[in-house]
Amino acid sequence: LRDAKPSVRLGMTANLQLLDSTATPIARIPSNALFNQGDGLSVWVVAPDTGRLTLKRVIVERYTDQDAYVHGEIVDGDVIVIAGVQRLDKNMVVRLVPSSQEVRQ
Repeated sequence: LRDAKPSVRLGMTANLQLLDSTATPIARIPSNALFNQGDGLSVWVVAPDTGRLTLKRVIVERYTDQDAYVHGEIVDGDVIVIAGVQRLDKNMVVRLVPSSQEVRQ
């Protein structure tokens, strides 16, 4: 490496965190939260004040075993449905149930 400090030695490793302020924000969600009505992937978002459902479109960047990395109409803080998405309809009102992680805290 050019201009490396004397403390940098051959064979050392480093952990990198690359940040790009121009990059599109990506969310990791359970892949079973994805819903397709035939015109592209979406997720059901719950309005926190009313419990009313809205379908928001997403684009999948990549999949892992159980998750999908998505971006699109969702924003930080959105509450999404992760089970039974195929049984829901637009403007349906749902009740939020605490997750097992929330119950333990």
